[in-house]
Formats: sequence, C-alpha cells, structure tokens
Amino acid sequence: MSIVRIKAQPCGLPCVNGNCEIEADSLIQFCNCSAGFTGDLCDARDTTTAPPTTTTTIILGNPCLTNPCQNGGLCFNVPGGGFRCRCAPGHAGILCESYCTV
Repeated sequence: MSIVRIKAQPCGLPCVNGNCEIEADSLIQFCNCSAGFTGDLCDARDTTTAPPTTTTTIILGNPCLTNPCQNGGLCFNVPGGGFRCRCAPGHAGILCESYCTV
C-alpha cells in the first residue's frame, strides 16, 4: 500500500491538525493527524496516556493482518513499517478504542 501526500486539500477534508492524505490503491481519503491529535478531522486532543512502562510489539511484514483497529476502524500500512487506523465515526484513539461524542 502506498500513500499519496496532498499538500492542498483537494479531497475536501478539512484536517484541522494534520494533513489530508489519499491511499493510492483504494483512493480512500483520510486525515493523518499530527502528534497529540486524533479524530476523523484531527480536531480532538489525544488524551491517551501511556503507562510509565510500555511494551511495544513489532510485527514484521503486514501489521494489518492482525486487524488491530477496533470498533470498525480500517487499518492502513504506513511506509517504513507500522500501521495507522482510520476510525469509524464516533470512535477515536490510536486503535479506535475510545467512544466519543460530538
């Protein structure tokens, strides 16, 4: 999977604290949030805090094979390894684990 980075916003998504991106293969449009922000339009502060000691699991190959995104979120591989979740409306967080109201 490759991601095309768009500097302007021809996809029409008003990404508040991030960049509008289009997944090249499927043409799905999404906001890639800057650090510290979350939500479909990157308009919410990410209040997720990591515990003092964390364990990171590195999955070689395709990390989306394990379907890490919760609550109907879509998983996208990112260049250089790793993944990013595109959360369904009403959900937020790195894994779309949080329910939010507008």
